[in-house]
Amino acid sequence: MSSRSQIRIGKIGEHLCAAALLRMGLNADIVNQDGFDILVYIGDRTIKVQVKSTLEPRVINSKCDDIYYSYLCTKNSKKKTLTKKDTDIICFVAIDLKLCYFMPIEDLKGMSKRFKPDFFGQPDIEDKSWDECYKRYSKQKAVRDRPNRGKSKRDSILSSADVDPD
Repeated sequence: MSSRSQIRIGKIGEHLCAAALLRMGLNADIVNQDGFDILVYIGDRTIKVQVKSTLEPRVINSKCDDIYYSYLCTKNSKKKTLTKKDTDIICFVAIDLKLCYFMPIEDLKGMSKRFKPDFFGQPDIEDKSWDECYKRYSKQKAVRDRPNRGKSKRDSILSSADVDPD
């Protein structure tokens, strides 16, 4: 696959991830920094999300006909494993299904991750996996149950800048 195609797949995944976060009522910006792609703002917290995408499941072992969504979980093209220093959460996107699965970076073991196709068939996989990730960071009730979900200091600063002083 050409690098142009890989870049396009990555951008599609970033937009699907950002759309999922926005749908959940969170403030999310695509930023494309070294080690993370999206920033999520919740109250005074900023969470870094690295997005990994694949078009569809593939046969991994032709002898067994095992089919998986397969992701290379490295930093850029450097084959360097992602760590907590790079990002907080990794988002795996199944582009053909338009679904995301969020996982704390501490749970990533190794340079790749595979999921059976039915893994993405779990009910509310996006919401549940995001809430589980956020619980690990907040050590309190999931952000989904909070009335001010998605409001950030940045929003209050921007909205106060819109007020006409006259």
